[in-house]
Amino acid sequence: MPKLRGIATILYIIGLLLITASTAHTQSLSLLYTPSYGDTTIIAFLGDIERNTGVSLSYSTSQFDAYSRVELARKTFTTEEVLRTLFSKYKVILTERPNKKIIVSVNDYIINTKYFTTNGYILDSDSGEKLYGAAIYHMGKDRGTYSNTEGFYSISNIQKGDVLRVSYIGYRDEFISVDTSFLQVHLSADLEVSTIIITQAPNSINPSTGGDVIDLNSASAKVNILGEKDLIHMARQKAGVYSGSEGLGGLIVRGGSPDQNLMLLEGIPMYATNHMADISSIFMEEATRDAQLIKGGFPSRYSGRLSSVLEVNLKDGNQERVKGSVSAGLPGFKAFLQGPISDKSTLLIGGRLSWVNFYIDSLIDKFTVFDDVDLNFHDFVAKYTYRFSNTSSFSISGYKGGDKLELEKNQTLPNDNGGSFNSQEQTSFGWGNELLSARFSMVISPKLFLNVNAGVLDYDYRSKAAYTFVNVEGGQVIKEDNRNVITDSGIVNLIGGIGFDYFLNSSHKIKLGVGYNHHRFSPKIEQNFVDDIDDPSIDPDSITVCNEVSLFIEDTYTPNKRMQIYGGLNYTHFGVRGVGFNYFQPRIKVSIQPQRDISLSFTGSRMVQFVHLLVNNGLGLPSDLWVPSTDEIMPEISDQFGLTLRTELEYDHVFTLGGYIKRQQNVILYRNPQDLYSNILNDASSELNFISDRDWERKIEVGNRNISGLEVSLQKANGPWQYNMSYTKSNAENRFENLNQGKAFADRYDRPHDVNLSLSYKINSKWDVGAQWVYGSGFTFTLKLIEIKIPDGPTVLTTDELNNYRMPAYHHLDLIANYDNTSDGLGWKVSFGVYNIYNRYNPYFIYGFEDSIGNRRIFKKLSLFPIYPHFNTTYSF
Repeated sequence: MPKLRGIATILYIIGLLLITASTAHTQSLSLLYTPSYGDTTIIAFLGDIERNTGVSLSYSTSQFDAYSRVELARKTFTTEEVLRTLFSKYKVILTERPNKKIIVSVNDYIINTKYFTTNGYILDSDSGEKLYGAAIYHMGKDRGTYSNTEGFYSISNIQKGDVLRVSYIGYRDEFISVDTSFLQVHLSADLEVSTIIITQAPNSINPSTGGDVIDLNSASAKVNILGEKDLIHMARQKAGVYSGSEGLGGLIVRGGSPDQNLMLLEGIPMYATNHMADISSIFMEEATRDAQLIKGGFPSRYSGRLSSVLEVNLKDGNQERVKGSVSAGLPGFKAFLQGPISDKSTLLIGGRLSWVNFYIDSLIDKFTVFDDVDLNFHDFVAKYTYRFSNTSSFSISGYKGGDKLELEKNQTLPNDNGGSFNSQEQTSFGWGNELLSARFSMVISPKLFLNVNAGVLDYDYRSKAAYTFVNVEGGQVIKEDNRNVITDSGIVNLIGGIGFDYFLNSSHKIKLGVGYNHHRFSPKIEQNFVDDIDDPSIDPDSITVCNEVSLFIEDTYTPNKRMQIYGGLNYTHFGVRGVGFNYFQPRIKVSIQPQRDISLSFTGSRMVQFVHLLVNNGLGLPSDLWVPSTDEIMPEISDQFGLTLRTELEYDHVFTLGGYIKRQQNVILYRNPQDLYSNILNDASSELNFISDRDWERKIEVGNRNISGLEVSLQKANGPWQYNMSYTKSNAENRFENLNQGKAFADRYDRPHDVNLSLSYKINSKWDVGAQWVYGSGFTFTLKLIEIKIPDGPTVLTTDELNNYRMPAYHHLDLIANYDNTSDGLGWKVSFGVYNIYNRYNPYFIYGFEDSIGNRRIFKKLSLFPIYPHFNTTYSF
């Protein structure tokens, strides 16, 4: 018995040792491990495993590529799971040994079919339209990418069966199991709750550029004066963006001037994007595929302007079926048609024609100071797309538009001598755009995408202000004065470019390319004192030809899901009159997300602009003269830095706080604003300052501009009640060595306060109502009121400070109601509302004249749009 007990004791001890050893072995492969890195080499991960778990790994680097990079999700693995993931391309045997030792035996051949790159297009399931900026997320890997302007995407390190989550603003998310290297994803619009379409926080920013997505399909899309959804008016809802004053088209972004915005239609820069008096923009919602506004952190592929980029792309045309719409209302008539021509080609065609001129006089007669108002405009757009295959396509687009505004006012003022002073003013504007653009795109390889574009733009702007002043005594004309100012800007651009998108891996997306722009400018200003003299010809001496070449490269680096670093460089050469300007323009943007609902971004950009817009900085008619940099005028340069905090709050609220500073060099102004329009138009001492077509070049000054601002916004983007509140506090200050005694003075577009409040309510599935109120400080202008008597000469007016007066504040309240009876995009829509419901007379411009007999000076404020009702109905088929 004692002998048996001894044997049993020995067996028990041996068994206990075996169990302990077995447990130790099992624990070695079952230890938990969380990676310290997201993307690094295999050898670095192996060292990290040893440090964090205490295991000892035995392996031979001759059996595998120790420095190949591997991506791991930031989650907790077992030691066995992470080792098999690291060596997933190899045949591997894991053997446990005592003392937490693991032997890793690796075969020396690779399983080539394990990982691959998948690519394709993100498309609208109903129309086949490409979706720009869609997010593609690799589930379980904490990585992803986004689609480019042609809807193309590429994502690496995919295994068969992996799941991709694809999302896009206004569409339902799709979860796709990958089983092929070429994968087209079709997204369906979220029609159940239309209000979801509005900017949800993660999707309201285009991940490709950091720009604000402008969605014309949103329930609270801002309408223009005519009651139509309007892209430019929607952009003005963004903090730091505004129009400025009555009738001023375009955008003023972060204290810049309207010419400092790069407006791209199908990749072609536009010089005018608004119809006269800001009644409507040229971008029609039925033809627009996507649009985005960039205020800072500009990608290096954009150049030529200082303040912002507004990029608009047209629809290709529905690939599945023929669709169309017809609209009519107070503004005029619109018609659009799109659909497939063959199984490989589509066509979009449409246009707009106004008939405002037939009724505007009688409609606003009680509210306007004008005796006669004539306003009309038109737009025509078309796009043809041919798809050679799933990986290549060609498109050609065209736009033609223009408008005319004529204003006439006659006035008789009695004077103290029993006579009268009669004034007549006739003001006219006209402009036109003609654009032709061609694009070719092709997938060269799963990671490389090619885009080629070419186009031509012909732009012409013309304004004329004619004034006649007559003094009458005893029925006889005692004195008659005439003053005419004519401005003409003609521009022709020939444009071409080649760009590449290279999806290096899930962390790096690289873009590079080259662009060319041939400019032909023919600016002209004419002044005369003779009635009805208007010479439309252009002096050949005024024509300036310029050539611009640009190169760019950029990389978007995403080390993990909480950080993104963008870096880019643009080089541009601009040649004119035998002189060449060369500029390097660095760009940077760093975005971090310390928490899921908080993001912080820093941006820095240098931008250079080679075209300038000369505007009237004094009294009188606003006038635009586009001129190029020359051998005497340096290009404008802007260094801009910004910091933005964005946070998602409870109940679908998004709060944004941002600040920015700009330092602009070589901005230009008229040396003397009264050279163009005298404070007193019929002043006998005033002279003709613009006689030849090159006089503008000799009557300007070059200086610097400092801009700073703070932007605050609060937005509720979901639910039946939605609203947006934004406030911008800004300062724009000029300093010119030869102006204002070298002292700083407020810029014309300085706007200390800007407020935008909008509210919408969805009553039910068919009805929604909305309201918007905007407020902004008035523009500055120079008014000379100090009289100086010249010995043996006339009395002249002067001032001791430029931009010494500010126009009255600009504000108005608009109301709108919409009825939507469509089903699956077919049926009727009706909208009606009131612009400027409390009939605010916002100033368009101010001018002055003198009644020499009555010995008095008279200043007049001209307003364009009083209270204005609008009504539209649309039938879609």
